[in-house]
Amino acid sequence: MLKRVFLALCVLLAPSMVWAQSALPGLAGAGHGGSTLCQYLTVAPTLVNGQPSFLQCDNAGNLKSVLTQGGSVLSTGNPIFAQLTTSSAAVGTVNPTTAANWAIGATAGTLPANALLMGCSGVNAQQSAVTNGQLTNPVCGLDGTMIVKPYTVKELASRGSGSSSATGTTITVLAASGTSSVYEYLTSLQCSNTSATTLYVTLNDTASSVFIVPSGGGTNVTFPVPLRSNSANSALTATLSSSNGPVYCNGQGYNSL
Repeated sequence: MLKRVFLALCVLLAPSMVWAQSALPGLAGAGHGGSTLCQYLTVAPTLVNGQPSFLQCDNAGNLKSVLTQGGSVLSTGNPIFAQLTTSSAAVGTVNPTTAANWAIGATAGTLPANALLMGCSGVNAQQSAVTNGQLTNPVCGLDGTMIVKPYTVKELASRGSGSSSATGTTITVLAASGTSSVYEYLTSLQCSNTSATTLYVTLNDTASSVFIVPSGGGTNVTFPVPLRSNSANSALTATLSSSNGPVYCNGQGYNSL
């Protein structure tokens, strides 16, 4: 008897169940029972509280979502936060709008109590090379001190040398980079003068720097602020002041934007 009643109820309810999945109130279109569907609409439906609706998707079938916080729809630029929970109890909150969560401090202010840690790999041997554009990590000595190369990576280091005995002739101390937007930066310069006359050389950097080269001696200069070539993709040169000499010059540096 109970089985007959159950079957009768299924027959009576089946049409409404199909209707609920094929044409929900306020929505056009048909669906099929048993599937999770999303509906593409060019105009968002207007629903009342408690009314069911299909999930919304774009015309490629990608599911749409709307971020909300505190029941309000967020607009572009609004922050969102993630809350960590176990069952019903919140155990932690990460909120970009709360400075303490991110150790954010005001300019010239006291350092925050909880700062973000930056990790690096402790190494005591040569590391395996990666290829250009690959993700890598900073490295430290085994004492935790970060390893920093001077100025740039070794692949962008540049150097040059030459000599001159004629007035107005140039010595290339750093070769041109070969790239239209890249400059040469001089970090150190050595020049020696074998003649009995004190000479000077003029660089073609942005300041046209001049360096004296004593007779029978030389000059050895390091630049805490590197000297930049006057134009991109051009060699950095030293021009001799007179025909005495010869003068020999060496330069070390790097190329960069």
